[in-house]
Amino acid sequence: MSPANKKMILIICTLLQFSCSKSVFTFADSDGTSKFILYKNSYSYFENSRFGKFSEWGTYEVTDSLISFVYRNKEKIPYTYKSSNIEIRNKRANEVYQIIYITDQDSKSPIPFVPITIKDQLGNIITGTNSDFDGKAVVNDNKEIYKIEIVYDGYAKQEYFYNEFRNYDLTIQLEAIKQGGRMTTECLSHPIDIILEYKIDNPSKITKLERNGSVYTIQNNRR
Repeated sequence: MSPANKKMILIICTLLQFSCSKSVFTFADSDGTSKFILYKNSYSYFENSRFGKFSEWGTYEVTDSLISFVYRNKEKIPYTYKSSNIEIRNKRANEVYQIIYITDQDSKSPIPFVPITIKDQLGNIITGTNSDFDGKAVVNDNKEIYKIEIVYDGYAKQEYFYNEFRNYDLTIQLEAIKQGGRMTTECLSHPIDIILEYKIDNPSKITKLERNGSVYTIQNNRR
């Protein structure tokens, strides 16, 4: 992100914080803390988790049962999207490599040709691989491996810390995510933002946001 864009986000977030009408929703667990601040038509998001510390902003819409956030950063999805998508299949069958199977979270079908990036603790790319036609991929053991990242168009980014799972073969379930928001200006235009959806309890007076068992509870309500 350019310095100019960072400055613009900071200015907007600062202005939003002085709004006289906002609702703050927070979530915390052993992986970190996460917060949405809702204003009249816009929101800001703050995260401090084991996956990093960052903030985002955008607009949202409310229906009878959902709140939909237009989210601008596909590389930094809220960490609550990652917590329940890793399944241990069995003890690692091979001492030399770990096997991972990439599947669709809803259909459980294998997803072929998914790029998998292997990084060290400094964020440098060590190597990469792809899932095969059956959604299967092999990660060769390496003491420098720190994190595995899986980014595939149409799905939320998934990542995990290698040492926590290095002794197991895994199934990684990718969560399909809606496209929306800003459009490219190319001839074949397509959305460049994504939509994050959370269940709500009351569209006229929201007191909680929920998805996959993660519940953001309201800390104040001055809407």
